[in-house]
Amino acid sequence: MTVGYPDPTAPAGVKPRLPQATVLHRELYNAETLREDVAGYNRSLRSFQAEEAMPPIDWTDQVRSRVGTTEALKGRHLLGEVARKLGFKLR
Repeated sequence: MTVGYPDPTAPAGVKPRLPQATVLHRELYNAETLREDVAGYNRSLRSFQAEEAMPPIDWTDQVRSRVGTTEALKGRHLLGEVARKLGFKLR
């Protein structure tokens, strides 16, 4: 959650998001369409990064760096166990 006001002296664009159809699937998804959507998103993201003078990195590489190792998870791999101890019935 972001709280506060934007700095009017440093205007920034709105980062593109993956289309809902790319991330919301009901029982089934088309792997080929998903690959195409992600490739298109990576192109959009690179364009945004260039406009905002950000380092260029594909979304897929960003995600891989966040979940590629146990250390990268920063404790998130323990959330299921913690939720169960709190009484949540997870599968």
